Amino acid sequence: MSRRRETIRNGIARGKKSSRGQPPPYPVESSENGAWRLFDGGGLIYTRPYGDVVVSSIGRRHPLELLEAARGSREVGSGRSPCLSEHVTQFRVRYADTDKAGVVYYANYLAFFEVGRTELMRSLGCPYAALEEEEGVIMPVIEAHVRYQAPARYDDLLSVASRVTEIRKVRLRIDSRIFDAATGEPRAEGWVWLACLKGGRPAPLPTRLLQVASK
Repeated sequence: MSRRRETIRNGIARGKKSSRGQPPPYPVESSENGAWRLFDGGGLIYTRPYGDVVVSSIGRRHPLELLEAARGSREVGSGRSPCLSEHVTQFRVRYADTDKAGVVYYANYLAFFEVGRTELMRSLGCPYAALEEEEGVIMPVIEAHVRYQAPARYDDLLSVASRVTEIRKVRLRIDSRIFDAATGEPRAEGWVWLACLKGGRPAPLPTRLLQVASK
């Protein structure tokens, strides 16, 4: 075992336990774009400068094995690096997007995420319509998560930034963050997992999508 790997292993072993029985994260890889952190037995987290994180499940794999897979922003278990650049789309809040309280209804943020990832896919040269017509696949959402940060209101000009953050054989994850287009103040962030289906059954992601989503 190299001295560096031994140092990381010892650092994890000495970590103080939290109330949930997990040690705090240890920075093990860093760059100007962000830093990888490990939770022994709990997961691998990539912290980006603007606050977003990517969490990869580690299953039964040792954190050091994950670290080797994670170097170079490579997602664990995929064999491919995710798209590092974000695609940003602007839109204005409609009156129909708000509720009786005068703020954007919570469920509508998922629709805003859809706007963002639709334009992301288009920018990658793989619009959903083309995948359906030419590849014969559909990509439904199978899991979604939203964290609300501040309310948005009618006529606000918002931006949604989306990027591919994890690639698996038959599914991929897209992270999105919504913020005020003028001030940059965050409104919400989250992610969705999209599955690839062909004929109603799971199918490998199209090669054309893998080629552009992993650049």
